[in-house]
Amino acid sequence: TLSANGMSGASVVSVNSASLHSPRFLEPSRTFTKLRLNVTFSGNGKTQAFDIDLATYGGLESSIGLSINSDSNEIISLRETDEAFVLEFRRWGHGVGLSQRGAQWMAQNHGMSYAQILDFYYPGTSRTTLSLSDVLSSSTNPLEPTPTPLPELTAAERSYINDLMGDYLYANVYDLNRRSYSTLYGYVQSGSPLETELKDFFVECGEIGQTEELLDYRVESITRQTLDTCYVTMTETYEIFQDEEPYHWWITQRCTYRVVEQPNDGWKITDYVGKITKVDSGVY
Repeated sequence: TLSANGMSGASVVSVNSASLHSPRFLEPSRTFTKLRLNVTFSGNGKTQAFDIDLATYGGLESSIGLSINSDSNEIISLRETDEAFVLEFRRWGHGVGLSQRGAQWMAQNHGMSYAQILDFYYPGTSRTTLSLSDVLSSSTNPLEPTPTPLPELTAAERSYINDLMGDYLYANVYDLNRRSYSTLYGYVQSGSPLETELKDFFVECGEIGQTEELLDYRVESITRQTLDTCYVTMTETYEIFQDEEPYHWWITQRCTYRVVEQPNDGWKITDYVGKITKVDSGVY
């Protein structure tokens, strides 16, 4: 770019802005693959700013030693301070206690002592030396373990799961009426109980000539069970009719779906428990 603009050999004057873009997965993915810098150069009597795209995985992470491992799936964040742009690579863990890799890095690269490392990971605590007799005497009234609270789903995560469920319902009806299973691959986990049940149901509907139409749906609740598993409760209303039959049925059912975040493949639906709450019928 510099050569094409007659600025070969120009020097950097300033880095004006930085932004992450091109996520590897669907929103709200934060595994960005590109870092864009707006840089001002000066040379050959010219001063001009250019946008420069740098690869994060296979580029920045390896050249400046940020990568935690070779899977290229760290969470990347960027923030601006008064003096610099700070780029951070992180990975999900249990979020509690001491990071072994972090402690290793602090000791090897920053010369921190075990006491400094413990103070970093356990702020506000103090270290006490206990004898074996102290430990045994205090074990008569052991403390009950306290479960670690799960982080709340972000607004972006809730919006993504809400859209996923709506897209799934429309794709389900579309595929059922076509007696095909092509569209649902984007929403249902391969090999899951739900996939098996749907394929069998499609065959059954084909044999009796059943057709469905989704009239309405509503997401009632999204509850996190683990870091990568949620339960989604929905109310769905369908119109169902069969070939050469004058009667139509209107069914409202309340279903709870299990949605699991797949490594490198986003959220997928694995199974559900359905309960029919209302059935109406009549001649259409």
